[in-house]
Amino acid sequence: MEHTAIIGSDLRMVETVLGRLTRGRAALAGAGTWFGLLIGLPLSVFAAGNHHVLVLVLVLMLSGLAYGAVFGAVFGFAGHALSGGHRDFSSRSRIVAARYDAVADTEVAEEAKNPLITLARREE
Repeated sequence: MEHTAIIGSDLRMVETVLGRLTRGRAALAGAGTWFGLLIGLPLSVFAAGNHHVLVLVLVLMLSGLAYGAVFGAVFGFAGHALSGGHRDFSSRSRIVAARYDAVADTEVAEEAKNPLITLARREE
């Protein structure tokens, strides 16, 4: 396996529309928690008190998650509202190839060909 490769040729991007993007869905999508973690963890460095470090980090992470969800929802809602309906659908993009080629080093070419022939016969 380490001496083989699968090469995709004639690449194209396919965008699949998943549904209409409403302001509510945009707010839910924006309510991610990574923003909250990004804010909560650095704030734990500057927090004062005699609390145990793990309790302090946990409390700040949870509050950071909550703030991140709220601010993310607000920014998601506002971003969608300000777009003026230019992109009011949700979608998923992926890259697909029109053709795939299996290649192998010359030392293992004959050995690599046997499973491919068996697989091709099954598809016929």
